Amino acid sequence: MIPLAVSMDVVPSHGFWIFDDDRVLVETIGAELCLTEEVAVTPYVRIFDELARSALRGLAAIRLVEAVRRDLGRGTQALPDRR
Repeated sequence: MIPLAVSMDVVPSHGFWIFDDDRVLVETIGAELCLTEEVAVTPYVRIFDELARSALRGLAAIRLVEAVRRDLGRGTQALPDRR
C-alpha cells in the first residue's frame, strides 16, 4: 500500500501484474498484453521495485487503513440522509 502523500519517481500509467519475474500481464484501455521477452519484462520489474520501496507494510499499513477508515466514517456521518 502506497500512501497518497508519498512522492514517487515513477507512476505507472496502467495496471500490470508480474509472474515469476519472467512474465508480465499489462492491462491497457484497449487490450490485455502478456509480455514474456526479457527486454519487455525488465522495465516492469524495475518499476515494481521502485514502487515497493515506497509501500507501507505490516503495522504501518494497518495504521494507514485504520486512519482512512476513521476519516471515511466521519465523512459518511456528515453526509445528509438521501432516503
